[in-house]
Amino acid sequence: MISRFESLPSTATLDEAAQALLRTTQHEFPIVDDGGRLRGVLTRTGLVAGLQQRGAQAPVMEAMVANIPVVRDHEKLCILMKLYQTV
Repeated sequence: MISRFESLPSTATLDEAAQALLRTTQHEFPIVDDGGRLRGVLTRTGLVAGLQQRGAQAPVMEAMVANIPVVRDHEKLCILMKLYQTV
């Protein structure tokens, strides 16, 4: 289990994400904006596909999965599971 993880800024390139993939044990990276808000998640599969299709200097925003549901720490899990069953 990973207890500490790295996020990447929304301005990062796929090359920077590849370096983070090699430097850490992570396979997914949260992509956050300047305000620390989640913009999406870059998966290892998305990173590899993005490198092949767009090249190393492409922004991570072009290869990430967007519209990730955000769960607040005070919300009850049983209610959230009902809300996101269709996601």
